Amino acid sequence: MKSTIKLGIIAFGLICVSACSPVKVYTEKNDFVEQKSYRTFAILNEVKGKAAFNSPIMEERLQNHLIAGMEKRGFHYNADAPDLIIRYNTDVQQNQRVVYPSYGGWGMWNPWMWGMPMAPEVRNYDQGEVIIDFIDPHIDRVIMRATAVGTVNNPDQKQKKINTAVEKILKEFSTKLEVNA
Repeated sequence: MKSTIKLGIIAFGLICVSACSPVKVYTEKNDFVEQKSYRTFAILNEVKGKAAFNSPIMEERLQNHLIAGMEKRGFHYNADAPDLIIRYNTDVQQNQRVVYPSYGGWGMWNPWMWGMPMAPEVRNYDQGEVIIDFIDPHIDRVIMRATAVGTVNNPDQKQKKINTAVEKILKEFSTKLEVNA
């Protein structure tokens, strides 16, 4: 009996932790890619003249984090003759979500104890998106596209979420290279 309760608590904890992830990453991988050893890379903004999240500071930080992350994985930056091109784009869209009030007490509602139920509330939030394409310039083909999505309401947390998104995307890319090697 005690082991069943412990197992239930652990499962609930894992569900909560996975549901609370601030950034979700979705990938599209090209199934047929020649096994190739990539050593150098270059970074390119997909939309010329448009800074990441409409901020030159965020643009510079995103590029620096991409460079640092790739160099940490053993790649070298070479803008003149890269083996791999990393092309990125960012977008922010305003969305809405409906938030239902909680009435307290383990999901039970007692109208005599808590009063009249409250109406659901509509809240606005900004959804940020970072899209990164990994392109083999020699065959002019996208070998992987990764999209990271998360809320970016708090300006103080925006950079942290961008860094998390880049790390998750680069981890997915590293995994893809290891599988194809």
